[in-house]
Amino acid sequence: MRVADIAEERRLAAMRESRTFAFETVMSTPEKVVLRLKRVHVATRST
Repeated sequence: MRVADIAEERRLAAMRESRTFAFETVMSTPEKVVLRLKRVHVATRST
């Protein structure tokens, strides 16, 4: 398993479990933008 895959798995798990997390990105790929949108969706859904 690639390190990037492990990181993605951990980010998604944190979102599913409503845990806070931090990561650094330059939003250089569509996947990073989608991740941000997912996080916003989770945050607004749980409030």
